[in-house]
Amino acid sequence: MKILKFLAATIAMSGLIAFTACQSNSVAEKKSSKSGVTVHPDANSPTGYSADFLYDTSLVDFAALGLKDISKVTLYSDCMKLYSYEEQTPGTINGKKGHLPEEYAEGLYPAGGSGDTRLDVELKSYGNGIFSCSIPLSSGAFVYNYTLTDSTGKSVSRLDDPANPAARNSVTKIRDLSSMVYVPYDKSKSNKDKWADRSVENPKKDGKKGTYITTGYTGKNGKTHGLAIYLPAGYDEKRAEPYNVLYISHGTGGDLYGEEMRWLNEGAVRNINDNLGIDYVVVCMNNQEFAVSGAGQPDWDFNLIADDQINYIMPFVEKNYNVSKEAAGRAYAGLSMGGATTSNFLMYHGDLFSHFGIWSYANTDAASYCKVKGLVDANNQKAVSALKNPKIMIAYGSWDFGMDSCKQFAKILSTIGVEYKELEVPAAHDWENWQLVYAWAAKNFFWK
Repeated sequence: MKILKFLAATIAMSGLIAFTACQSNSVAEKKSSKSGVTVHPDANSPTGYSADFLYDTSLVDFAALGLKDISKVTLYSDCMKLYSYEEQTPGTINGKKGHLPEEYAEGLYPAGGSGDTRLDVELKSYGNGIFSCSIPLSSGAFVYNYTLTDSTGKSVSRLDDPANPAARNSVTKIRDLSSMVYVPYDKSKSNKDKWADRSVENPKKDGKKGTYITTGYTGKNGKTHGLAIYLPAGYDEKRAEPYNVLYISHGTGGDLYGEEMRWLNEGAVRNINDNLGIDYVVVCMNNQEFAVSGAGQPDWDFNLIADDQINYIMPFVEKNYNVSKEAAGRAYAGLSMGGATTSNFLMYHGDLFSHFGIWSYANTDAASYCKVKGLVDANNQKAVSALKNPKIMIAYGSWDFGMDSCKQFAKILSTIGVEYKELEVPAAHDWENWQLVYAWAAKNFFWK
């Protein structure tokens, strides 16, 4: 594989990249530019497009962040670096073998999902609080955030773009984790394989679009819990035939930040559905609230999640929206810990949903679950109809640490005679993975 080898002008410590190939050099020109992120065709970009990031510090109350001033602005993303099959080992990703965005070439794919894979780009200062940089990006949707540093050296990270803020739940006031940037596909320059054109992840430019709603329901503890809901274009609350409904879970997110918004935003689900003309409702919840050890821990209480889903979420959704109340019209899917949750729903509540998407992690105690629930015979070779009725999709990234558990789960299903679809995509345990997986599922799996 031929890989371009030119680098950014300066590479500083810990992979901090001072790549500031901006289009103009005066503060007056920058001040007149649009704050936030602007994506434009670029003949000099290896992908055909570049994203210009402009940060105007006048939009930020740095004192409220505990900063004296803002002397440095650093953009970062854990999925903008590029990786190849030749340099990576299945089931894991080596960030040290990642390539910079400007090294884009055939056979390289955006991936990441961890601090080891993070790309940090220090923006160039143009004076008067204006900072900017430009990055060539391949097709698709990318998460990004900022770190602000003051003259004393104090830094605050995990900040979204003030001119392109992360989504926020209007009821719970919880915000999503990241801002988003969307890049078209240039077939004359980009990879030609089936995963290269990811324009389906971009916001639909015209025509009918679905409706994005944030709301809340009252849970067992009497508190308001957040939901994010996608209603398809032309949604009719009085339609005689109820809409099919997909309930979809995130994974462990580090805290309670905007978990219910992550699929519709970072996962690009609403864009994908709009572009594909999907006609089902999507409901996203916040299962992170049921982490036993507290927010951010991967020890979810599956019994509490099931109780919340069955006795609180579904009744709320079915009362307020025109969705199916039958298993044939319901689906459940999730990523990482959400994938483990989905595998539990399959084993314990397989009669409530017609489709299960187990993505990037599965609960490999499934064999014992099968025995406990009486789903297999004495020889552990034959599944009863309860498991044969639903459609099952297992998916993971090529460099995804959840790959092994998914393959083990798939093997268990095969052993007991249960059919499933299996998908592998060129990504890691990251949103680049789950965007591809969801788009494939929307086209080929849910109610197909």
